[in-house]
Amino acid sequence: MSKEEIIEKIMNVLQQDDSMKGKDITPDMSFKQEMNLDSLDVFELVNEIEDEFEIEIDTDESLDTVNQVADYVQKQLAAKE
Repeated sequence: MSKEEIIEKIMNVLQQDDSMKGKDITPDMSFKQEMNLDSLDVFELVNEIEDEFEIEIDTDESLDTVNQVADYVQKQLAAKE
C-alpha cells in the first residue's frame, strides 16, 4: 500500500470524528497543537488506525502528525508481508 493511500485512510478516520468534521486538515498538522486533540482523542485515533490497518502501534513511538503515522503504518505493513 502506498503512503498516499495510507494518508487518505488516516484522513478519513480523522474526518469521522465530530470535532474534525469540516476542518481543513493537512498531513503535517500536529494532532495536539494544531488539531487540538487531547490525549483521549489521540488514544481513540490510534485505536481506530490499528483496527483499520490490522496492526499494533507502539505507544512509545512519538507520532504527532498524519505523515509520521503513515510512515509508521507503512513500515508495519511491510514487516507483515
